[in-house]
Amino acid sequence: MLVTRGRIALPVIVVCSLVFSVIAGISYQGYRAAQQDARDVMKSATSEIDGNLASLAHDAAGLKVVVIRADRVYTDSGGKTLDETTRTALIASMTQAGTSLVQHEQSRDNLQATLDDATQKFISSLPWPPTALGVAQDLARTPDVSDASLIAAATELIVAITAVQTAEIAWQVEQARIAAEKAAAEAAAAEAAAAEEAAREAASRSSGGGTITTGPGPPPEALATDPGFNVEAYIASIAPNAYVSWIPGLCDGFYICGRAQVGGIPTTPVEIRLDPNLREIYSNRLGKSVLTHESAHARQWLYYDGSIIADNEALTGLSGVAAVEYMADCATIVILGYSTGTYTSSCTSAQLAAASLIW
Repeated sequence: MLVTRGRIALPVIVVCSLVFSVIAGISYQGYRAAQQDARDVMKSATSEIDGNLASLAHDAAGLKVVVIRADRVYTDSGGKTLDETTRTALIASMTQAGTSLVQHEQSRDNLQATLDDATQKFISSLPWPPTALGVAQDLARTPDVSDASLIAAATELIVAITAVQTAEIAWQVEQARIAAEKAAAEAAAAEAAAAEEAAREAASRSSGGGTITTGPGPPPEALATDPGFNVEAYIASIAPNAYVSWIPGLCDGFYICGRAQVGGIPTTPVEIRLDPNLREIYSNRLGKSVLTHESAHARQWLYYDGSIIADNEALTGLSGVAAVEYMADCATIVILGYSTGTYTSSCTSAQLAAASLIW
């Protein structure tokens, strides 16, 4: 009987072992399946968040490019708009864009931290699939961070940039209009000056008129200027019967120039016309020679008492106003030791003696 029982027990043990093995196999397969389910959920959730982070990074980079462009437009437009309205609006949009970038950088950092934390928890809990699945599901429920404000800030900046550029165009149009008006005025002035020059000879022979515009060429090298020099005071000191009129554009095309306008009776004050754009040059060596030459005309008008043309023709052998201009250079040599060089740079002793009389 004992032998018989032994023979019966062995098959029972074998059968039981097989049953337990099957159960264990089924349980292991379920365990692996649960782990895979958790991995799938985690992979999907991670992919969604990575996509959100990439989208935020892309839009933030785009906004930064627009901010850089806006800053360049703001800098380049300084002084090139009719008012500051559009540039002020651009600064406000740039400030708002900066605020949006800071806020979204913090949101991205928080989202990245959430992903990193969940990843660590998932790895440590994976041996127990239900816990790992819960971590993955919690991550999947994490809300996306919207990039709407980044896009809105970029759009607003682009609109503000366009407004500034439009304002620049308006400014350029206005500058072109001003330049055209200036050119027209200068052309009219040149035409008037030409007409005045044509009438000069006859006018000078009778009751007066304009002398030839004295305009020596530029020196071969820069001449020192005198910062404390006063044109009006200098002319008053050598020709009290003269006064200065500043005529913008008078010397366009000249390095330096001057013109005396005589008329009336000998005691009538003589107008000396100068260009205000050349005040500094009038203080250098050549400029002072022009001032002295024009002052000499004032003194000639007073001294010769109506015979200014004839007397100076007799002294020089030249005809008309050319004789007056020549002797004005001689009178300049008497004062300065040199002349403008426009009409002469040397005079005879008789001419210098005659020229000294007008002073």
